[in-house]
Amino acid sequence: MGEDGYVDSRYDAPFYPRFWPSRLDDIKFSGAWWDTLRGRKAKGVFVCDMGELFGDWLPVKWQKEVFDVIKSDPLDRFYLLTKQPQNLIKFSPFPENCYIGVTATNTKEYLAALAGLAVIKAKVKYISFEPLLNRIIVNPPYTFSGDIDWIIIGAQTKPYKAPKIEWVKEIVEAADKAGTPVFLKDNLWSLLLSNPIEILTRPIKIAYEMDGILATADISGSNWGREGDFAVDMGGTKRLKIKEVLDIKLRQEMPK
Repeated sequence: MGEDGYVDSRYDAPFYPRFWPSRLDDIKFSGAWWDTLRGRKAKGVFVCDMGELFGDWLPVKWQKEVFDVIKSDPLDRFYLLTKQPQNLIKFSPFPENCYIGVTATNTKEYLAALAGLAVIKAKVKYISFEPLLNRIIVNPPYTFSGDIDWIIIGAQTKPYKAPKIEWVKEIVEAADKAGTPVFLKDNLWSLLLSNPIEILTRPIKIAYEMDGILATADISGSNWGREGDFAVDMGGTKRLKIKEVLDIKLRQEMPK
């Protein structure tokens, strides 16, 4: 390990902890206050997407530098995902622009995620079931509570291994009962090609009838939702009775 806790470049092991201060400089520049004044749109930043920020093995100095940059850029959203939920409490309360998530691939990890998220303060707390490798027991008493603001579900990708559609459906049904938004990753499409289960999809093009006239409508925008047999825009100005769903997409909802 080099000076000031930075890893020397001679360490070639692929999973040896490394730290690139230059990546933080990129965020500092793009999130500078003059960008905000110029009306720059907020963006999402996935922090350590191939690493573990909350590991006990990391120098505290690295973790502090990451959070200092996050605090300096209140405009953007920072997604943090961990497999070490027991360590989250050390960093709570989190900045308002942090989405704090825990990966769970089985029921044991899911219960650890619930416990770790329950004791922290964060604007958005989520669980990522990616890769979903086993059935998750989400029935009482292990249902989603008010501590979970978002659910992500995805398949194993390398090598590709899709979960059973029943496992996905069970999680989505539990999330719906709790009023928790669900984001299904694109790598789940293969599950639905032959069996497009309604609860896992959202219509994006429909046929509807109004005043005896048959027409089609594009309802792919984020302002559209579905209430039973009706497509409803969130402004409440349109309510279309669905005669046929012509095209669908995966449910990919975001937390409010």
